[in-house]
Amino acid sequence: MAYAAGILTADAVAILGDGNSLVTSNVSEEQRQLYREKCRASLYFLCKGVLGFRDFTPSLHLTAANFIQQQSAKRKLFMLPRSFFKSYLATIGYPIWLTIQEPDDKAGFRGTDERILIANATATNSEHFLAKIKSIFERNATFQWLFPECVPDFNSQKLTWNTTEATLPRRNDYPEPTYSAVGSGAAPGRAPAAAAGGSPALRARGGAGAGAGPGRGGGRRGDCPGAGRGGAGHGAGLRPGSGAAGAGTRIRSGAVH
Repeated sequence: MAYAAGILTADAVAILGDGNSLVTSNVSEEQRQLYREKCRASLYFLCKGVLGFRDFTPSLHLTAANFIQQQSAKRKLFMLPRSFFKSYLATIGYPIWLTIQEPDDKAGFRGTDERILIANATATNSEHFLAKIKSIFERNATFQWLFPECVPDFNSQKLTWNTTEATLPRRNDYPEPTYSAVGSGAAPGRAPAAAAGGSPALRARGGAGAGAGPGRGGGRRGDCPGAGRGGAGHGAGLRPGSGAAGAGTRIRSGAVH
């Protein structure tokens, strides 16, 4: 048995079981390496088992995660009503998922050499998303155990780690940090201009960003509050291919309303 596109197989689901996170006590190095492989293969597995997004469900978020992480489509549109955890999946989970990948130029993955712009209608909201991403690297013990090579040296005087920028350990030096947060009306000198509204994450130089905008809705659906009974939701357009905005930079997501 395998879920959509075979990205998350039955054995990976069994690892999660009925719980909400991975069991890390008394785990062998071989099992730790298996967990790392599952996280890299499945955005859903990373979000549910490691990042602690407990309200994610296979019936909804597994399908959505597989859609977001798939790299071949030129353009994507991702829409869910309010309170269906779009931002947790696409604006927080996906940028982290990109940076844990093994560098692979052919596949378009750069690991911690990624440069990702998180843009929102307001800079404050973007900074809140960045703060959540940073907290994973700072305080999530399971993530730190699985991917120690991605965790910065927080005692380093040279570390870029503030409310608008965060840089992970990387192979090459770049003027841009790993993650940048701006309001859509800002004019950042080192990153592409974002589409107004929503909360897209834009990935520099051909990478894949993700976006999730606020939505409207009411009621409940499964264990995820906020089904679309109350109205149409906002969403984010994912652009894994061309569509340059700024010299040498490709946007892979832009918000739509």
